Formats: sequence, structure tokens, C-alpha cells
Amino acid sequence: MKTVFILRHGKADRDDADGSDFERTLNERGRESALDMGRYFSSKKYSCAAVLCSSAFRTKQTYELFKEGAGLRAGVEFDEALYLADIKVLFARIQAVDDALDSVMVIGHNPGLEQLANVLSGPAQDEISHGRQKRMKEKFSTCAFAVIELPVSHWNDVKAGRGKLVDFMRPRDF
Repeated sequence: MKTVFILRHGKADRDDADGSDFERTLNERGRESALDMGRYFSSKKYSCAAVLCSSAFRTKQTYELFKEGAGLRAGVEFDEALYLADIKVLFARIQAVDDALDSVMVIGHNPGLEQLANVLSGPAQDEISHGRQKRMKEKFSTCAFAVIELPVSHWNDVKAGRGKLVDFMRPRDF
């Protein structure tokens, strides 16, 4: 069994002085949400072996605040290829994770992360998982967090629609 944690960056300011999307910073709400989502991760007793994070400034800030809230000790790789990555790049990156790792967190941007979560998740198994999927499809907001379990032993065996969405949380759901 492998587990993918998907975390969209927190709410960011729109108008940074230099006008660069890459350098946008989290606003107060984004900082609070990232810290709160980290605390949520900790409260659920989740464990993550590694973190793959876009190298954009707002995703790095999200990681740092999430890490603080969660008490996360996993190693992190900041990867410029994850900046605004599409579903193909994200899917390939998941399939390339070292098989020695049972779990990985991906921190990045929409629409790629939302598409990844939807593509990895299989059909709802019960009323609770149906509710999670409905909320996830309704809005994968900033700082949204999804947990998907995959019934594989090797990351390169990950296929679309085979995962189970075991958790989905947005800041407004607290």
C-alpha cells in the first residue's frame, strides 16, 4: 500500500511588488490555513516519508508552516518542474518515487493538483467517501488537503482511478 498526500498552497497575495507569479507570498489567511492544515495532519496521526514541493515562494511558505503545525520530519525536495505542473508531469513524478518510501506529499498548484487527486481517486466505496469526493470536486481550494491510498507495492504501478480517497479537508471545513 502506498499513500499520496496532496496539499495545495495557501491563499496568496495577488499583487506582489515585482509582479512575478513565482514570487507571490502567502497572505495572512494563507499562513493561518497552512499552519492549521499541518495541525490537522498531526491530529489524524498521519505520517509522511517524503515531500515533493514546487519551488515557488508560496509553496515553500506553505510547506514551512505546514511542517511547523504537523511536526513533520520528512525530507523535502523543492522541484521547479512542479511549479504550475500539469497532470502528466505530476502523475509521472508520483510514478518515479522511490519504492522504499510508502508515502509522499506533493505540494503545488491548481489545476494540476486537483486533477491529480481526481484522477488517482477511484469510485466512492460508501456514503462517507462519496461525500469527500463531492466536496473535492466542488472546490479544491487553496490549502486543500487530500489523502489517497493506492493498492500497489511499486509507485510505477500507480494507475488512474485505482486509489481510495480516505480524507479530504479544506480550511473552510474546520
